Amino acid sequence: MREEARTGLSKIEFKIGTSGYSYWDWRGKFYPVDVKGSDMLSYYKDHFDCVEINSTYYRICYPSTFQKMLQRVPGHFEFILKTHRSFTHIRKDIEAPTEKFCQSIEPLLEAEQLRGILAQFPRSFRNSRENFEYLQRAKGHFPGMPLFVEFRHGGWLRQETFRMLEEVGMHYCSVDEPQQEGSLPPELRVVGKLGYIRFHGRDPRAWYDYPYSEDELRGWLDQIKSLKESPEKIYIFFNNGVEARAVENAIAMKELLKRLSEQDDG
Repeated sequence: MREEARTGLSKIEFKIGTSGYSYWDWRGKFYPVDVKGSDMLSYYKDHFDCVEINSTYYRICYPSTFQKMLQRVPGHFEFILKTHRSFTHIRKDIEAPTEKFCQSIEPLLEAEQLRGILAQFPRSFRNSRENFEYLQRAKGHFPGMPLFVEFRHGGWLRQETFRMLEEVGMHYCSVDEPQQEGSLPPELRVVGKLGYIRFHGRDPRAWYDYPYSEDELRGWLDQIKSLKESPEKIYIFFNNGVEARAVENAIAMKELLKRLSEQDDG
């Protein structure tokens, strides 16, 4: 491997934020104690320039929901939306709900502020021929939109998975999650020119309630620096939202990245 083929952090565009922003237990820890729900995104955008919307997994929103979001952020702000659960967890009769989902997000598409769709499959979604073929058809349901695929079972961590994702034009979501039998290890993979990392915490007794240390965050940046080819952009979202830990770690990651990028340039 040629050393000059390795990438530097300063060569990559990073987008760092949290998985969701509307959490009442963030008041007094991130938001002002008296913040209104309608003002949370307006406050959030002063600290981050992207957000991952998870509420779309539970319900398909009205287009007006996204129109209101757009009114609270600047034009360069970026959104990633999680697919509705009918697409990733139910996987039957998906045409109607998926079409409704795509219609609901048209305001974000028209504003050119939607940067991708996240399909988070459940742990029960194993690497089988049937599920492999389902994935091969997945991109066709979201034409013109980057589709990031997140697995929860380590059986997908195979070269044939990454080859297929690249062939059909989808991207891979790396995860940092509690390690149990069958879990995916905290291993970075990038398919195409876009990377994606989600931090869920490392405590198997309490998902999403885990404060990452600087050394744990630095480990991921070391992996990025070791990539053979530099992706154009990497999204990093923290889903350890309990007690605003996601905010704390997202800010810490931004600061660490800035420090290490300056060292690279130096």
